Amino acid sequence: MEAVRPVLAVQARWSRIPAADELLIERVRTREGHHLFVFPFEGRLVHEGLAALFAYRIARMQPISFTLAANDYGLELLSSEPAPLGAALAGDLLSPWGLLQDVPASLNATEMAKRQFREIARVAGLIFPGYPHAGKTARQLQASSGLFFDVFQRYDPQNLLVGQRAPRGAGAAAGTQPAGANSGETIAVAGGDYGAGAHPTFSPFRSWWTAPGKASRRNRSPTASAGCSSRWNEPRGERRPLELRGERLVLLPERAVFRERTATLLIADPHWGKAATFRASGIPVPRGTTLDGLARLDAMLQRTGARRIIFLGDYLHARQGRSPTTLQALAEWRARHLDIELVLVRGNHDRHAGDPPPELGLAV
Repeated sequence: MEAVRPVLAVQARWSRIPAADELLIERVRTREGHHLFVFPFEGRLVHEGLAALFAYRIARMQPISFTLAANDYGLELLSSEPAPLGAALAGDLLSPWGLLQDVPASLNATEMAKRQFREIARVAGLIFPGYPHAGKTARQLQASSGLFFDVFQRYDPQNLLVGQRAPRGAGAAAGTQPAGANSGETIAVAGGDYGAGAHPTFSPFRSWWTAPGKASRRNRSPTASAGCSSRWNEPRGERRPLELRGERLVLLPERAVFRERTATLLIADPHWGKAATFRASGIPVPRGTTLDGLARLDAMLQRTGARRIIFLGDYLHARQGRSPTTLQALAEWRARHLDIELVLVRGNHDRHAGDPPPELGLAV
């Protein structure tokens, strides 16, 4: 607790820390759109189900499209227009009534049923995950299981395998109610007694969505997520210093951290070559994303005067992304910054993509 106490202090100052019987909801507007963050702290699987359920119930009140995300701490609903949160809270957003009908409908609406069926198909032997050290990718397994799911839904809707997915999804979302769903409990909404308050920047709780982390996003188009990384985008605000165990850290709007004492930039998950990987799989995405990412890196170096960069995992996205164009752009950037020390802490993608070429001069 001592390690996270400074973070909690900032959270309490910028927003609030929910009590045990409260549900924290935060809202912010960025260049991506209107973000609605909900923090039940019930685990990723529950949050995935709740995100679909909340989006479904809000969309019944007003036509609106959401991008859903979930991690271990909470969930996010992202839309191009403000969600009618006040009306939803006054309505059935947190109501336990109608869950048996709403949960299956919301799962089907976001194709989460297909994701659940993938594991059922694997256990049933319908799809082959591959041999050790030569396994199939999650995309390949999802494509194969999705074909089975569509055929069963159309020609054999009473198939027992298809029926296995509903109880699991319903149990995850209906079995654990969000705080505030029961009568007598309080819903703590940041910025107001009832209705979400708008904040000019991301609170520490919201920053967990952009940390090296691992929020699970759904319904994103390949074009929207391709490039350097969907978590490392254009600047969104001012530099904000943070004191953590005697270290002064500066949170940069480019979604990086600058450690002043050692003049070090900390950057998570650059995923160089991600767009090239998509194009190799036949998914049309824009070109030039690597150059855009390197330009943002140049801007951070110039502004901070950093002498060292530590990449926290996933330097390259995949083996298919090691295209000549991508590697040449990285080599040219490196040639302009030979005085900068580069360090890579391997991530899960690095195990499959392989270490960067030696000429890039990264210490692994």
